[in-house]
Amino acid sequence: MTFSAYQHPQRGYIANILTIPPLIYPFQYNPKQLTDSKNLQWGVKPPTPNIGDVALANLLVGASTGSAEAIGGTITSGIEFLGTMFSQADMHQFTKEGDRTLSFKFEVDGREQRPGEPARRREDGTIRGDLAIIRSFTYPKMLDVVALLTALSTNEKEPFSTFFFNSPPTMTLIMGDMIVEGFVTNLRITEQQFNQDLNPVRAEIEVTMIEKIDSLWFILDSAKRIGRTFYYTAYEDVGKMLF
Repeated sequence: MTFSAYQHPQRGYIANILTIPPLIYPFQYNPKQLTDSKNLQWGVKPPTPNIGDVALANLLVGASTGSAEAIGGTITSGIEFLGTMFSQADMHQFTKEGDRTLSFKFEVDGREQRPGEPARRREDGTIRGDLAIIRSFTYPKMLDVVALLTALSTNEKEPFSTFFFNSPPTMTLIMGDMIVEGFVTNLRITEQQFNQDLNPVRAEIEVTMIEKIDSLWFILDSAKRIGRTFYYTAYEDVGKMLF
């Protein structure tokens, strides 16, 4: 591909537009790597007493009645019986779903003005403005717009101070068609180079956030995930899984 045909990639964002001032930060350089992890907790499942007798009883009931419930019980108890017969290891059952955690790292350099950046962001060659926006995700937001609008629409008598400097704002990460709203749990800024006034001109930023499930973006992402699973799963390999 020639240089003239090269197209700059679409930028990612971290943002929250429901604060005053709104926090909107397009990455100067998109993150090169994003780690998306989720932890699930599985506890020990106590074995069913006399599982052999239970399996046999379910088998007899299923054979005599032909009910789907009895047949399902036969399969479940039979598998448990054979599993405990061949191994004395613990069985497990789902106990708790952990947070989805996203971690990413990006760089910012005030000595380069990227296409589309307004001049004010690079007028003095420093990144003080960039770091101010990024750090604002970890300090109490100046004004809770949602709480203020809710109070005004319901005529509730809320103390004026409750609308100001509340908990830190959520962060919405936008990367391609992935949009995740969450809470910043760790922010690490490593200032790497400075100008003659000792103001930073280059820094590396590392962000760790956990997903917010009571969010419109979480509902939409769940719907997209389920839809894509139905479409992209390898139906053609079902036979290979069974035989």
